[in-house]
Amino acid sequence: MPTTRDPTYVLSDFASLLADLNQQGFEFAVIGGIAVGAYGRATGTTLLSGDLNLYTDPRTLRDILSWSRKRGIEVLKPPYVRGLDVALLRWDGKPFDVLSSSKGLPRPAEVIRNAREFSLAGTDLDVPVADPFDLLANKLAVNREKDQPHIAVLKHYIELEVEKAFTHETNGRRRIGPATRYLNVLGRSTLPPALAHRLMAVADHPACFRFLAGRIPDASFAPALVRRPTDPATQAVVADILVDRFPRAAG
Repeated sequence: MPTTRDPTYVLSDFASLLADLNQQGFEFAVIGGIAVGAYGRATGTTLLSGDLNLYTDPRTLRDILSWSRKRGIEVLKPPYVRGLDVALLRWDGKPFDVLSSSKGLPRPAEVIRNAREFSLAGTDLDVPVADPFDLLANKLAVNREKDQPHIAVLKHYIELEVEKAFTHETNGRRRIGPATRYLNVLGRSTLPPALAHRLMAVADHPACFRFLAGRIPDASFAPALVRRPTDPATQAVVADILVDRFPRAAG
């Protein structure tokens, strides 16, 4: 028997709604599967979602709810006074949620401040989408089965960004910043092995070598890493860090 699948959407399916919200001056960031899909498309991955999720502060949530009712947008479930900080609505037959908290996400003001603007093709609309690090923290904290493809897409996108920063940023702190933030989100002190290999292959800055010396997964990476710097002073610093981390290997 044929089965009926629930409709799925991408960010552009909500362009008119998002444009209206922007015109009203509401501060928000897109989160959830549609936000992950925006990053997926940047790396050639198609990812659809069953609804649109907007993240904002509690006062703006109430304002959006009031505005929606006046516009005739269907309110399926208002937020509870002492319960979940989410309103469920339906616009043009499409479901969208407005949340003021979500597991693993920073406060709305921080997420909105860090959001990245995505331009929708065929429009002059720029949509604020939560940055990939915040989205990954959220997905890892929730960690349902259906979140696993989203986690994979975000890790892929972030690791590409980490590699680009390692070679293209103009100063040491900016070169290692995305990698440091990625490890913080993952709750790790060392790099995933495959990423460590890729970063070792492109490292060409003292800050990158110092970072790698402190973050390679195990001693098997040390011999190749200590040979990578061409500057004797940097090579000595890397060797010292590796000896501190892996004294047995050094002996």
